[in-house]
Amino acid sequence: MPNAPRQLPPSLRGPPSFMAAPAVPEANMSTHYSTFSRDRPRVKAPSTFIPLKDDIRIWIMEVEDYFVAEGIANSQMQAIYARNYVASHIKKRIMISRFSNDSVEAVKFNDWILLKDWLFVEYGPRGSFMEADLKMAKCKMFDNQSV
Repeated sequence: MPNAPRQLPPSLRGPPSFMAAPAVPEANMSTHYSTFSRDRPRVKAPSTFIPLKDDIRIWIMEVEDYFVAEGIANSQMQAIYARNYVASHIKKRIMISRFSNDSVEAVKFNDWILLKDWLFVEYGPRGSFMEADLKMAKCKMFDNQSV
């Protein structure tokens, strides 16, 4: 049957009946019910990045997931948004640099890719477990040495 209508697979047909939107009573029509959006996943806003407490890599992934979920694709808008979710001392450092006459500094904080690289260099991990394991493997103790 080449002209038979094609059916979607069950996983793409929509939510099961138990997930349907609740019935809205007519007397309460002014109440706003949010509906499930199939286009974008729901992602909570990222937490504020605090250098000694948080891992910058995890924070960057949270922020980028939020950009995807909210449809924020412009790199400048992403940078503006991310600047508002860093610790106050980092925000102050960024604002002071933006007011300087150095155009390279100003561009760095107005582009998400450049801002992300700067944050990673400034607040990223200083050493990894792999590096520590390699250093430990190189250590040798001689017979006449003790701990």
